[in-house]
Amino acid sequence: MLTTLLLATVVATSFPGPGRCSSPDGRYSIVCKEASATEAHRLVLKNRASGTSSLIHSFNRHVSVLWAPDSRHFAITDWVGSDGSNVVVMAGAAPSTPIVLNPARIRAGGSIQLAEDHHLYVEASRWLSGQELLLRVHGYGEVHPNGFERFFVYNIHAQSIIERPAGT
Repeated sequence: MLTTLLLATVVATSFPGPGRCSSPDGRYSIVCKEASATEAHRLVLKNRASGTSSLIHSFNRHVSVLWAPDSRHFAITDWVGSDGSNVVVMAGAAPSTPIVLNPARIRAGGSIQLAEDHHLYVEASRWLSGQELLLRVHGYGEVHPNGFERFFVYNIHAQSIIERPAGT
């Protein structure tokens, strides 16, 4: 008997720019409102069933949005400056409660040591499951002039961050 397994791949959507980022189940979509003279770029979450919209994030440079495969959460990588980025995790049903994953939060996760390089980026790499997000942390500067890269797993339920060994 031949069995075919299809795996859905969720791809990050970058903003600003045209288009939308729809949740895998199609219940939600995220669109970008362009910056004006008085406002930054804004991400808006639309609930397709109810027709309601909520402002979820403002940004100045650019972001990428990545939905969890179960559509319950999404991650926004916000490139806040030329020397850094942060990740914001939100629930589609309750976007008013963001979880900010930045270098300070990763350092506070226990015995995790991150270099004090001037350029330090936290980026949502991919969802491992509906509850676990793989984070890519990379940077360069005085401590690592040739750069470095490490990976961490953020668990939404446990609110924990653990380092993922290289090559796994």
